Amino acid sequence: MLGVFPFAGLAQATRAVTIKREQPEYFTESYSVLLTDSRTRHGAYAKNVLLNRAVVRGYYHNGQKDSVWTFYYAPSGQVQSRGRYRAGQKAGIWEYRQPDGALAYHYDHTRNALDMPSALLAADTVTRVVEQNGQRQRRPRIRPALFVGGDETRWLGGDGRVRFPNAALKRQASGLVLIEFIIDEQGNATGFRVAQGQDPALDQEALRVTRHVFDNQWLPATEAGKPVRLVYKVPFTFRIN
Repeated sequence: MLGVFPFAGLAQATRAVTIKREQPEYFTESYSVLLTDSRTRHGAYAKNVLLNRAVVRGYYHNGQKDSVWTFYYAPSGQVQSRGRYRAGQKAGIWEYRQPDGALAYHYDHTRNALDMPSALLAADTVTRVVEQNGQRQRRPRIRPALFVGGDETRWLGGDGRVRFPNAALKRQASGLVLIEFIIDEQGNATGFRVAQGQDPALDQEALRVTRHVFDNQWLPATEAGKPVRLVYKVPFTFRIN
């Protein structure tokens, strides 16, 4: 006997959505949502900035990131990172690149394992000279913390863009603001603070941007292969033209 089984179509009806914003920074988003639920994205996703330059390309499946996603540096268009999402989570091996396009490292998000180019791994054996209590000593080179997760779009403008506060502008305040934070042994960015301030409004704007951009997932800095806590400083220069 030959059995015939009916198959229902797997495709889901969607409608296209395009969002454009010009302030505080121009960008467009294009994606599709389910006809049955306008809050659920389903299908290809694209985000462009000024001059129609791509900063994000990806795919949603029933409201979750899925398949291959690519993030680009703006405005150069160089690939920043690329890899797969499964059920909204990064999975498998992702590549992370420097702004000039050179490979920085691979990271396996399924195994939580770092895979670095041999040249960078060799650099971990380089020593550095430090002075402590009047004595010069050689110590292993510290490898900086590496970005391995979170929301790459934080790097691409929008809320990560520095805006000159109106209150500071009225006071004609300007100058250098230095923000300090720690990436601890577990890869958490903590302890954000103003290390050098100029004006309350400028200080808070610099603090806001630093938190927004750097409060992500990191692979901690290492010294001789062991995770170490490292202090980072981010300078902001506010000028009045």
